Amino acid sequence: MSRYNPKIHNRKSIRLKGYDYSRPGLYFVMICVQHKRCLFGGIRRNQLQQNEAGQMVQAEWGKLPRRFPKVRLHEYVVMPNHFHAILEITDEAGSLPEVAEFREDQVPAPGPEVSQQQQGSAVKKTLGQIVGAFQSITTVAYIRGVKNQNWPSFQGKLWQRNYWDRIIRDEDAYQNISAYIINNPAKWIEDRFNPKK
Repeated sequence: MSRYNPKIHNRKSIRLKGYDYSRPGLYFVMICVQHKRCLFGGIRRNQLQQNEAGQMVQAEWGKLPRRFPKVRLHEYVVMPNHFHAILEITDEAGSLPEVAEFREDQVPAPGPEVSQQQQGSAVKKTLGQIVGAFQSITTVAYIRGVKNQNWPSFQGKLWQRNYWDRIIRDEDAYQNISAYIINNPAKWIEDRFNPKK
C-alpha cells in the first residue's frame, strides 16, 4: 500500500466548481507533454516544424468529431511540447469535417465512441471525457511510433495528468484566444514552455 503523498493524493480540481462541462459552448483547452519534453517537433524561424508524432497528434485531434458527433473544432495548434485548441460542444451532431491524413498503421483501432456513433447514439460527453479520450488515443499511437519508428520514448505518461481549460463566454474572448493560438509558434522564443527560455 502506497503512503499518502499530499502532492499526489490531495490535488485540487482546476475545473470551474458546479459547471456542467457537457453543456454546449466553446472551450479553450491546453494540454502539456509530461515534463515539457519537445516530442512533437520544433520551431524554426517562427515556423512550426512538426515531426511524425506532431502530425499524428494533429490528425487525431481532427478525428474527434467522428468519435464525438457533437464536437466542432475551431483553431488549434500542436506545439513542440504542448497543444492549444478551441473546442465547441453543440446540441446537434453535424457533418463530418475533412481530417488530416496519417498512416493507418500508426492509429489505434476505433474505440467505443466510434461504434456508439455508428449506432446513432447521442450520449452527452463532458469536456473531460473528450480530452481524456484524445490523450488516450494519442498515447497509444505514440507508443506504436516508439516501437515501430524510433520515436523518442517517454517515462510514465505522454501527457500531464491534467489539462487547463477556459470557458469562452463572448466574441472578444473568442477572437483573442484564436489569435493567441494562431500566433503561438511565432512567439515560441518567449513561451514559458520553451525549455531554452
